[in-house]
Amino acid sequence: MNPSRNIVVFSLGASNVCTPLISSGTVPLNQWSHVALTFTAGTLRVYINGVLNGTLTGQERPIPVPIF
Repeated sequence: MNPSRNIVVFSLGASNVCTPLISSGTVPLNQWSHVALTFTAGTLRVYINGVLNGTLTGQERPIPVPIF
């Protein structure tokens, strides 16, 4: 989660070459939200409160990347 913009950021790739997946929607402030990521057949998907908010296709596994 990028706290300055209330978006979800995740990356797909190797440790030194990553492609970011940035959610198209924001996570609401001051309330509980459900954020889910799925990775199937080379496609990473991010959902915020049950709504698809971004996809990224690649051949590598997803890895977390902190954004501050």
